[in-house]
Amino acid sequence: MDDIITEIKCNKCGEIKPLSEFYNSKHKKYGKFASCKKCEVARYKEWYSENRESSIQRVMKWASENQEKHNKWVDDWHKANREKGLISAKKWRENNKDMELTKTRRWRANNPEKARLQVENRRARKINAEGSVSAKEWNDLCKKYGNKCLCCGAQEVTMDHIVPLSKGGTNKIDNYQPLCGVCNSRKHNKTIDYRPKEARK
Repeated sequence: MDDIITEIKCNKCGEIKPLSEFYNSKHKKYGKFASCKKCEVARYKEWYSENRESSIQRVMKWASENQEKHNKWVDDWHKANREKGLISAKKWRENNKDMELTKTRRWRANNPEKARLQVENRRARKINAEGSVSAKEWNDLCKKYGNKCLCCGAQEVTMDHIVPLSKGGTNKIDNYQPLCGVCNSRKHNKTIDYRPKEARK
């Protein structure tokens, strides 16, 4: 009767290790890689460090050409690995603070309304104000009033709480109105509803 193999020698480090320390392979002896997991990981890291840029370019090219498949893969991975993804993202941000700050500033510059909305929702959560507003709700409200300041008619608008959060106003869309920066500053923390009367119901 043949002896049952429980350990094999790694052809890289030369150590004798249990079969569990080797990756599976249908085409290799004993159904395992010839080198142990530790050596395989080290080999991949060395290869990746030498081919990092080309690998990233190849992945980005594939993702741009297969956006639907790529997005589905990302969504599926995050659903199945939510905690792992959050920990990994947090670790990356901590190790790449300058890059993260640059990326955040660029995003805020390209998405001023969404950035402002994030600030408003965060501020509302801190004081336990009721409600949360999405970018779509805000955009729909602006379109409803022609993307103009309800006080002076200026084209550049910003978000204003009709009843200020500091005075108990909610953070729901029915407590928002589009005002320009000047009118918003002039209103300050007063409760003034510039909406047409029929829209206040």
